[in-house]
Amino acid sequence: MLRLLFCTAIEGDIRALSLAARDLGKKIRVRAYTRRDLQLKGEKELLEEAAASHFVFFHLMGGPESMPHFKAVVELAHRQGLPLHVQPTAAEEDENLRRISTIEGEEYDLIRRYVSFGGAVNFKALLAWCCWKAGLSSAPPPPPQPLPWEGIYHPRYGECLNPEAFWERVDPEKPLIALLFYQSWWVAGNLEFVDALVEALEAKGAQALPVFLYASANAALGSRGIAWVVENLLYREGRPAVDAVISALMFSQTQLTPTFARPAPENFYLRLGVPVIKAIAAITPREHWAASSQGLEPLDVIMSMALPEFDGQLITIPVAFREELERDPVTGGTLVLYKPDPERVDKVAALASNWARLRRTPPAERKVAIILHNYPPRNDRIGCAFGLDTVPTHVDIHTYNVDIHT
Repeated sequence: MLRLLFCTAIEGDIRALSLAARDLGKKIRVRAYTRRDLQLKGEKELLEEAAASHFVFFHLMGGPESMPHFKAVVELAHRQGLPLHVQPTAAEEDENLRRISTIEGEEYDLIRRYVSFGGAVNFKALLAWCCWKAGLSSAPPPPPQPLPWEGIYHPRYGECLNPEAFWERVDPEKPLIALLFYQSWWVAGNLEFVDALVEALEAKGAQALPVFLYASANAALGSRGIAWVVENLLYREGRPAVDAVISALMFSQTQLTPTFARPAPENFYLRLGVPVIKAIAAITPREHWAASSQGLEPLDVIMSMALPEFDGQLITIPVAFREELERDPVTGGTLVLYKPDPERVDKVAALASNWARLRRTPPAERKVAIILHNYPPRNDRIGCAFGLDTVPTHVDIHTYNVDIHT
């Protein structure tokens, strides 16, 4: 029996690998581990697993240092001459990982496309490649099959809708709210909280435009990136077609970061000109969040609050929590889903619907309240803080509103 070891930072890989391995039956045995699995697993046990494997794969996010026991497994693979493939996410380029790998050249590029495209169809092709290389099959493996990097998904209308088919269903009299989420969640079927948000929006009389995407553009793989998605799926005839956006994406999407180089010529959210509401898909377990006076853990605060604020997003609350389910019976890896919190989903849907309706309200009919803090609680401290020109700003806002509404 052919044995494979697959260690991944992309939790959606586990389900796809499991489906692929089931199709190949007893010909192949796959052991898969998420980064969290490896944090709980002893190095000695993992090295024994690697030593008994015929192929070793790493799918990293954030570099080798982010994967537990990486160095020890790589050293063992080199020492024993095991076929080893190490790659980053599709958005990253790291020639050092190619040099670490013992699978080289065109074969490295082929495997990278299998893993980067993802889904059960490509992982099945990867396993077929392993069988072919090991001499268990005379048939060469099928080529990598690109999956859509971006598209419209709706729980009732279809998995990947043609945009025109979606627009035919839109009622121009009702508010339309875009919902942005990761393509990897769509590929893995991790959509329960997306479906819940769609249902909640529609219950409040709004319409949902759920869009999956890969945030970074990559010409070699065919990903067009978030700026293209906003420009082409959230506009109609050159004009914004949505009244608000709910984003479940993490990090900043308009700033250059050390990990993801995706500078934009302009803030496409600002150009879109509608409220962008940040709905948090939390890594913090729900029970920890509920029991803690702090709420979300620091990693969520950074990824889903502090960094998205650079885009001008309106930071809200968690709508879903990462939950580790049972061990996958085929690969042994932990299956992970984002489970919706119904009350929090309803709150964000209400907030987005209200923002969308406000956009459709004539400016002269809008009522604006300005809340000023007061600390210490004295009249001379109203709106006072170091470096703030609160009173002149208040006057400027009032003057601006008078100018545009009269």
